Amino acid sequence: MSDNDTKNDQMRSSRPAIIKTVLLQSEQAQNVYRKSFRQLDRHTFSISIISRARMHQDKAEKAEWAISEIFAEVNDDLELHIDRLTHLYQKLAIKEQSVMSNPLSVKAKITTRLSLEFLGLVEKLDHFLCMFEPLVILGQISYEQRQTVTFQWQDRLNKLSTNVRIKSQEIREWHTAQKDSQQTLKENSGIQR
Repeated sequence: MSDNDTKNDQMRSSRPAIIKTVLLQSEQAQNVYRKSFRQLDRHTFSISIISRARMHQDKAEKAEWAISEIFAEVNDDLELHIDRLTHLYQKLAIKEQSVMSNPLSVKAKITTRLSLEFLGLVEKLDHFLCMFEPLVILGQISYEQRQTVTFQWQDRLNKLSTNVRIKSQEIREWHTAQKDSQQTLKENSGIQR
């Protein structure tokens, strides 16, 4: 083992995790999972666990609350769209369910409540997008409409992950500034003695 490998092993921390098996049918939900889930989990761990370990409980709670609020808004929007499609299914007497030809089965490692909430959004997005397919096949929704909606939602969830990363960076920068300020105070008090 090289020195770099030893350093990397020492830098890795052991994190408790829940493993959840998820089957994602739609390509867009799969893309969101691949692009955003692990990154979001890392950043929510930083916010929820590392911030508390550094005695910044209030910062962590405020960030978690803000993120949960945004997740709840997205969840409500998805629920509304699913309800509309369900109503359209009933009106058209559609009982068929769509199945995609290339589903993705993943074992998602979840280290925070926020990660679990985000994974729930990805699963709900997948369900919503799969509801579109019979409507497209039956000519009730155009392919162009489907493309627009599916990519808008994919982009929206990826942006959620980016916002969590930004929130995590803000907390880390705040912590570094606090640490530097305390160090400066210690150095200045040492000079004055």
